[in-house]
Amino acid sequence: MRLIVLLTLCGWSFAQEAGELFQKAPPDVDKALRAKVEEFFGLQRDGKFRLAERLVCEDSKDIYYTSKKEALRNFDIIKVVYEDQFQKAKVTLRVEGELRTPQGTMPSIVPMTTLWKVDGGAWCNYIPPASEGVQTPFGTMTPGPDNSTGGALRGIPPGGFTPEAMQQMKEQILGGVKVSRDVLKLNSEQASSDEVDIENLTAGEIQVFTARMLPRDGLKVTISQFTIPGGQKSKLRVEFTPAKTPAPPQAPYDFVLGFSPIPKFIPIHVTFEYPDAIKKKLPPELQHQK
Repeated sequence: MRLIVLLTLCGWSFAQEAGELFQKAPPDVDKALRAKVEEFFGLQRDGKFRLAERLVCEDSKDIYYTSKKEALRNFDIIKVVYEDQFQKAKVTLRVEGELRTPQGTMPSIVPMTTLWKVDGGAWCNYIPPASEGVQTPFGTMTPGPDNSTGGALRGIPPGGFTPEAMQQMKEQILGGVKVSRDVLKLNSEQASSDEVDIENLTAGEIQVFTARMLPRDGLKVTISQFTIPGGQKSKLRVEFTPAKTPAPPQAPYDFVLGFSPIPKFIPIHVTFEYPDAIKKKLPPELQHQK
């Protein structure tokens, strides 16, 4: 499961947070911030961590000194959100690097939200204490008592992906989306439908897709919205219309709901109800649908 989660992280697409107001900063302010971000992470990419120290805010230097440094391969600025009359900013980046796992290292592409503020007239990188949690595109993720938020790849446990850290990260990420039910019931003899709610519990957008869907005559699967803003819901609807009457027995139908950027897959099971008189004549596997 650990490897599945990590490999899926490599395919993350990075959606914008729903409901945010993007303040348009004065061009000179935006240019100055982006230059500092490019310089800071350029030094991290080159492994020049000591030189990058001068771009760290004074009240964050102790955290930066003691944090484990992670070299990165490349990065891109995805978005900038300004706050406090352009004196603070959240900068989200697409970072290419390596993740350490018990099985070794592997290439990764992860989203990372960093905090910046104006100090002494210049932008600097602010690293919040561990108690404040880790900024991510999906809200604040609070680390465990033994984890730090420092380092170039902030949000990745400094000690590497221990079983405990992996479990905590998996629970936080996978808990960001839920469905109200994973079993839907249809009628085998007449037109019928059933639906479930898909809820996005994160602060950012998620995308929904279906997988492992084999064609079935008369069966239709729809999703009310494939992009779900943070804190909102979508509906999965399954409809069945018999092609003829009387309709032949229908075997159960299974497919998978997938989500991006959250690496989660939920099996969906569709059953077909029959009148008792017909059910008794069906094969055992169709009589005991659940």
